[in-house]
Amino acid sequence: MKVVHPYLRVLWLVKFGYNLLKLIAVTMHSLLLYSILKNSIFCFQGVLGVGAAMDAGRLEHQVASVERGIAFLKQEHLAMLTELQLEITHLKRRCQELSCELDSRFPDRNTAEEEAELAVRCTVAERLLEDQHCVMVTAQKELRAGRARASALVGSIVEDEHRFLDELKHRSHKITLLSRELQRQNITTTTLCHELHAARFKLSQQRHRTEPGAEGQQEAENTQGGDDGESSDWFLSPPTPPSAPEARQRRRLSLREERVRACVPQERVTSPQSPLPMPDPALFLVPLRYRLLRLNQPIRTQDDDGLEDEWEDIEDCMVHRRVDMGAGEGETAL
Repeated sequence: MKVVHPYLRVLWLVKFGYNLLKLIAVTMHSLLLYSILKNSIFCFQGVLGVGAAMDAGRLEHQVASVERGIAFLKQEHLAMLTELQLEITHLKRRCQELSCELDSRFPDRNTAEEEAELAVRCTVAERLLEDQHCVMVTAQKELRAGRARASALVGSIVEDEHRFLDELKHRSHKITLLSRELQRQNITTTTLCHELHAARFKLSQQRHRTEPGAEGQQEAENTQGGDDGESSDWFLSPPTPPSAPEARQRRRLSLREERVRACVPQERVTSPQSPLPMPDPALFLVPLRYRLLRLNQPIRTQDDDGLEDEWEDIEDCMVHRRVDMGAGEGETAL
């Protein structure tokens, strides 16, 4: 059932009320104008009483013009009232026609039921608006909480970033210091290897020089013993070959010299300039654990058959793969 038609009556009633108010306003305006004219006439009559010397004909002419104006205003007022009455009558007739039309179209229409239905719809709409308002308030609270969590998360991320940057700077500084220390150790190792090579070269030259003198001295002693007629198995026996530990030690020393010569460039050995860091310092660095292990081990003599080469120990410890500089937490291990 449509609920649009009852509003037509309300619309016509509103229009009727508006026209009625307009009529009242015009009436009040006419009355106000009439009172103003009347007051002006009274004032004019007072002026006439005061100025008795003025021309009587002129005053009569002015009075006649004022009376004609009042009569004209009365006629206009009566015409406007007549039009308003006709308009009111027309509106009433139109309202009656609309009411009859509505009654004829909707004979079973009940205004109370329509009003009740409209009231129910209004109530439902109000409840829906209240629910939407509650949902909006809840969403705003959740949005504020989410913004607070987001701001806290951003703050924590910024703090973590600053802490990470500080730690990165600290570690970079420590890596730089360790790199410098490693470079100094490489330089020291290269210098020591060069000195060791030079010392062993000098020692080998001294040995080559002293061996011919020892052989000549031994021949002189053998000759002197033959002249004197002294015979001894020790003098007549050939020189004893070097013992097995000494031969093994010499082989190890020669092998070590070859390794040192292979690792150290020739220009670093022969050049008088300051040596540069080696490309692969892992062959010359001993890990901290290996150094501590060697300090804890008992000292061995060169005559011990179980003596092992340091380079072989370093290779067994896989030093060429990873060198532990004793780096703790936050340090870099090469």
